[in-house]
Amino acid sequence: MKRQEHRERVTIFTTTAWPGNVFAIRGKLIAHGTVPTSDNPKTPYAIYQSERDNKRRTIQKKEMRPYLLIVRGIGPAVPHQLVDATRLPYAPDEKGWKREADEVIEAWITEHPDQVIADYRSIL
Repeated sequence: MKRQEHRERVTIFTTTAWPGNVFAIRGKLIAHGTVPTSDNPKTPYAIYQSERDNKRRTIQKKEMRPYLLIVRGIGPAVPHQLVDATRLPYAPDEKGWKREADEVIEAWITEHPDQVIADYRSIL
């Protein structure tokens, strides 16, 4: 198990189960790394203390194409962060959600490459 300890304010980008949108979570990073699971030999995870409610939480992305990016401080604002379920711009699980968010995130990473702590979006 690969684990790296941190104690800094971060933005974590990940996907939701529905509708598939990429969203940002802000908090204090405690640890991150990869662990083997039955679904994926390199399952990424992040343990953080939530900025909203001050609780310790864990994100573990078990799917075969995980989406987990951790950056220092406040990262870019991703499109469709808050979505009205009656007016979705894309169908659930459509690739447009990730494509739009990746365009914004990649442009931001190009300008701030030193802010990236871990990028598990293309781990496999």
